[in-house]
Amino acid sequence: MNNNKHQRSLAKLALPGLLALGLTGTLFAVGANAAVEVTGVTGNSATASIDSYNDCGYEFIMVTGADNKTLQAPGAPANVSSAYVFGYKYDWCNNSDTMFFGWSDNVNFKMNASLTKASLSASFTAYEYSTTSTCGNYECPLAITIDATWIGSGDMSAQSYDSSYNYGPYRYKSTSRGVYRDAQSAINLNGGTWSVNSPAAGYMGTNNSHSVSITKP
Repeated sequence: MNNNKHQRSLAKLALPGLLALGLTGTLFAVGANAAVEVTGVTGNSATASIDSYNDCGYEFIMVTGADNKTLQAPGAPANVSSAYVFGYKYDWCNNSDTMFFGWSDNVNFKMNASLTKASLSASFTAYEYSTTSTCGNYECPLAITIDATWIGSGDMSAQSYDSSYNYGPYRYKSTSRGVYRDAQSAINLNGGTWSVNSPAAGYMGTNNSHSVSITKP
């Protein structure tokens, strides 16, 4: 397929979805030679975090689970369940700090549409850095297991965001719609010297965001 036909085909594929999203208008009067890029994410996510103090230090852990359908035209939509984790602790008795982070797209995350409950189970390798480590920056592998739960509580709040940008031959427009609520959460995380099994502060949400960019010749 030559480039002109490719761009026309992409525009035809993109426009029905844009119509449904209310994103059409003079911005999307696409010429045959225009370059069109369409991206979108629709999905659910839940985040929980714990911070605690003791006589010698501070510790913080955050866990996020997500289940997203992503689109980057002209490719087909992809469904991805993922998890992200971050931890940090500082020991002022010994003047040392340690942190780790990691993510995986091979997890079990479930959340219902009414934002009343969610759960995450995952086992993967994260990366740890410590001022007392001999591995170097973020080179210490850390095998972790995570089990987290969320129970929705409180009122739901809606959020929306729209933006557009026009400059010369370049046009861009994006929209985002989301609903969020607080959640009673719990994190059970184990790996290396990290071991947490505790209630946590949390929230849950759904999001539908899309963007379109057009560059005319």
